[in-house]
Formats: sequence, C-alpha cells, structure tokens
Amino acid sequence: MRCGVVLFDSANNISVGDKTFASLDSGWASVSGEAAVRITSIHDLDSAVLWITNLTEEQFYRAGLNGHANFRSEGYLRSTLRHIYTELGVDPQFVSPDVVASVLSTVAQRVLDQSEKHYKVTPRSIKALNEDFAFALNAPRSQIAADMYSLFEGSAQHAYVRTVQTNTYMNQGAALTLRRNRLLHARELLSLPVPPDTQWEYIPREKLPASQHDIETMLEQSNTAFLVRCNARNINPLVADVFSVGSGAKVIREWLTDIEWQQAREWADIEYNGLLLCHAPSAPIPQAEALPNAPYAQLSITSGLIAEQVWTAMTMKRGTRGEAARYTAAAAWFRAMDRTVMFSHAQKLHAKGLTVWGYGGGNVVILYPEGGLQHALEVSTHMGLLPPASKLLEANRAEVAHGV
Repeated sequence: MRCGVVLFDSANNISVGDKTFASLDSGWASVSGEAAVRITSIHDLDSAVLWITNLTEEQFYRAGLNGHANFRSEGYLRSTLRHIYTELGVDPQFVSPDVVASVLSTVAQRVLDQSEKHYKVTPRSIKALNEDFAFALNAPRSQIAADMYSLFEGSAQHAYVRTVQTNTYMNQGAALTLRRNRLLHARELLSLPVPPDTQWEYIPREKLPASQHDIETMLEQSNTAFLVRCNARNINPLVADVFSVGSGAKVIREWLTDIEWQQAREWADIEYNGLLLCHAPSAPIPQAEALPNAPYAQLSITSGLIAEQVWTAMTMKRGTRGEAARYTAAAAWFRAMDRTVMFSHAQKLHAKGLTVWGYGGGNVVILYPEGGLQHALEVSTHMGLLPPASKLLEANRAEVAHGV
C-alpha cells in the first residue's frame, strides 16, 4: 500500500478557549518520499493512498476524518510525526515543510512496507498501527478470572507516569524527550518472563505472616509471579518528586506487580494488605521472536518503529465479538517493567538537577529553563539516552552564535 504524509498549515487553525480546530484548507503532501506538493484542499489528495496527517486525535475526530478509511491522525505510528521529525533533525523551525513532509512519508512508507512484508500486517485500524500488529501477531487474549481482573487492570493500563511539579514555574520550561533505543527497549521488555492468566490464588492479610519482615522474606523466596496489595509510605525525599505508585494511572493503584514491589521497597515503607500469588511458572511470550533482528537493526528508525508496534501490541486490550476487550497478565508485567526501567533513568536525571515531567513508553520527558539545553543534553547522553537530533542541532547553533 502506498503511504503519504500531509502536513496541514497550522497558521490557519482556529483556537477557541483551550481547544484548537484544525484547518484542512492548505498544506504540503508527499507520497512514499516523493517531492512534496502544495495542496489547497483535502480533495487534492489521492484516495488510493493511506494518509497520515499532522492532526492530533482530537482534531482528527473533530474534522470528521475518522469516517474516511484512508486517513490517520499524527499518532498512527505510535510515535507522533512531531517526535519523528525532531528525532531525525528535520524540525519545521529550521527546515522547509515540504522537506519535512517528504522525509516523514519516506519513513512511513518503509514502516508500512516492512509491516506487510515481514508481518503480513494490513492497515485496517483507524486509530493505530499497533492494533493491526496485535491481530497479525495473534497477541494473547485475556483469560483472567472475572473476579480477579480488576487487580491486574490498574497496572496494565498505567502507560505513563506523570510526576509532581513542586516548582510549578518550571512548567513553562522547554520540553526535551529523551528516549532509549526503541529496539533495545523492546527486546528487554519482551524477553521478560511473564505469568499466565490462570492459576492465581488470593491470600488475604490475615493469612499472611504477622510481621512485615516475614512477609517480605516470603515474597523474596517466591519462585512465581505475584501481585501485592499495599500502601507505600514515607517515600525517600531523594526520589519523592519522580517516584509514584499511581501518578498518571486511571485508577487508584493498590496492587503492585512483583517488579514494581521490588522497586517500591527500595524507596518507601510498604504496608501489606493482601497477596495474589500465581502457582504457574512465568515464561517469555513467543511473539518476542517477531522483533527485527537484522545485524544493524537497532540503528534503523524503521526497525525501531516496528519494534515499538510489536511490544505495545502485546500490552493492548483485546476482545472478541460479544466479549469486552480486556488486558492480559502479561500486559500488566510489560507495562510495569517499562515504568520501572524508565524510572531508573528519571531518578538519575532528577539527581542531576533536571526537572522530570514524566516517563514511560521507553522515554523520559524533562523540562529545562532558558540556557539549560546544553546541560540537559550532556547529562542525558552520558546516561545513554537519545535526545532528538533537532535539539543537538539547536544546541550547536547556540554555540556558534555565542562563538563557543
């Protein structure tokens, strides 16, 4: 399938209160990396091409494009178009929009080509490509017992941690997204042994050992996965601003996976209120083998975006006709591992005096004040995180301008 990118002119957008209504009157469009052309109407676009737009999901639905099978919002590849062009150093602030559109359509076409060639993915989902990956890879469907499902759901749907900003003036700082290599991150997550959906036993507090020490000894000696019902108190001041059991979650988090528990007890006092113990061993899922494995795949933006589709597809709700979509236990463990790995980076950035806005999904977002970009780049790259190429170029321009 041919894929194109259309960048509608933001100058024609209309803002009403806190909402922005996108104008579809004009913009730049490119198909499969070809030279971009100027359009003056959405009707100038080829109906046989799958078009990824620069519209947010809200703008996309407000414009009624969800009713057209060949249009997608900016987050269709999971990483937004904005994230992709800043990573590649083709920011519209410094590069003409026709070039940006051409570069993005090159990337998008390669992702779709690889998706079809290696995974037999046919773009059907209006919302996101990873939904089609979930179908093509036969991502597991939930078999968790109905009376236990809610205990897993909180962790499975907690995709991002939003930190507390004690100095709210920093909310006006510029944002910098720092990312782990997508493929390496996906490999680490999908190599994780995860528990099955069945053979779980609930153990109430009164049947647990009396002392906290004995409970923790029991958990440390467990050879199988568990969820622990607990409260985290007296969080270490060194990480209090970035560590949170439930910040960003859709529900109050009472249950932690064993992965999260190991991290939480390092930084907080834990009060135990119950346990859900699995009596079956954990194992990696077979879909881990689907990740790109070419010799230099980790250097490829295409392979990285494919890897992101694969691992996030394993965390999605899935259902059947007549049955509500639900998460699996594996999804809860993958999300927990992602948050745990990214917290370790967030904590180190915080310790270096950087303001962490949030983390999850293989990235950390920090805020930096005017003049603070160079320091943020030096700290993050030393930790092995990847800043966008556009920010490296911006820092270089600042150095040149100041004669450094």
